[in-house]
Amino acid sequence: MSKTIRFNGNLDYCSSTDNYLLQMEKTKKFPWWILLFLLPLLLLIKCNREISVTCYDSSDNHTLPNQNVTLEYSPRFVYNNGEFFPSNVLTQSKTTNSDGYVLFDSLPCSVFSYLFFSGQKITASSTGFCNTEIAEEGQFHLTKHIDLFLKCPEEIMPPPVKQDTIPEEEIIPEDSLRGQSGNLRFNLQWQSTTDLDLHVIDPCGNEIYYKQVSGICSGNVGTLDIDANSRNLIPNPQENIYFETPSKGEYKVLVSCYQWRGATSSPLDFNVTIIDKNGRQDFPGSVTKAQEKKLLPITEYVAE
Repeated sequence: MSKTIRFNGNLDYCSSTDNYLLQMEKTKKFPWWILLFLLPLLLLIKCNREISVTCYDSSDNHTLPNQNVTLEYSPRFVYNNGEFFPSNVLTQSKTTNSDGYVLFDSLPCSVFSYLFFSGQKITASSTGFCNTEIAEEGQFHLTKHIDLFLKCPEEIMPPPVKQDTIPEEEIIPEDSLRGQSGNLRFNLQWQSTTDLDLHVIDPCGNEIYYKQVSGICSGNVGTLDIDANSRNLIPNPQENIYFETPSKGEYKVLVSCYQWRGATSSPLDFNVTIIDKNGRQDFPGSVTKAQEKKLLPITEYVAE
């Protein structure tokens, strides 16, 4: 059987040559159909991803440490544990660090989840002292961050008994005050699970409190060594700020109610104690729910 071969190229004639030899080669093409067999193997490859969660107080957006966070999602494997396209949901639980942050790392996944389930959602929730009313959701990506807003209970114990002032005989003795003493000491006492905060402004303008637990003035250090009822609640809390060697000048003492827990009709009484080389002074005070998040001036102390 004869075939006609068409040649579209150009030949250069040379007078010194009478015979020409033409050779033909068949170009080999890549068998693309092999990719159809390799693609399923690609989808079987497993991988890892990371998802981070930060917990916030829904009332003031402060981050919340030591919160139990549960993460749920489906890794969308093609094949896993003897099952094709398993629909199992993975659940992991961790606790937030001091910054209210937790990282769920080395989470199993597959290439299949990236190609065909980019709209897949993950959910994060929290249980414990602060809880999520509705679990937060986020799209499923290589690395994902979720902001989890939690609601903390306003009442966890019966309201304290109303009293106009702290009677003299009920003022805590000096040897029962918690925290370091130093040569100058400021101590706050109250009887409730409400979160009160002690603030002391030193002569250099440093405000020492739960967000800034130490300050240096003229080389002398002031330190907040006890911060009560921020997370671990007790009914008879104290807060304490001390100076080993106080700098000369005026110290301003203030108290704030960070979070009210209890009745709204009765004021909560407290006492601020100042101890220096000359002895002890007590400054009773009270706060109501209406004064929540407000700074209340207590007294001014002058170190000579």
